[in-house]
Amino acid sequence: MLIKQSRRDELTASDFLQAARQYVNDRFGLALGSLTAHEAAQILISRGVSRDTADGFKGLLQDAEDAIYTGKGGQRFEASAQVAMVVNALEKEIR
Repeated sequence: MLIKQSRRDELTASDFLQAARQYVNDRFGLALGSLTAHEAAQILISRGVSRDTADGFKGLLQDAEDAIYTGKGGQRFEASAQVAMVVNALEKEIR
């Protein structure tokens, strides 16, 4: 679902953060109401994902957080092209 959403041209930073939180919750059986970039990276590393891949996901989350906190959360998420690449790497490493 996260990859599918990232392919939409209208994916916003807010949409990405919500989809990323849902992805982590669904993938790992969690029920987190909020998720920081640092927390996401720690969860991924604890589940066997390499630091480089976890840092890639963390970077995407930080970019989205920055966009939101600067009033650009409703605008197109500029890093959306990288989402599919990072999530595909996550999926390979989690299995």
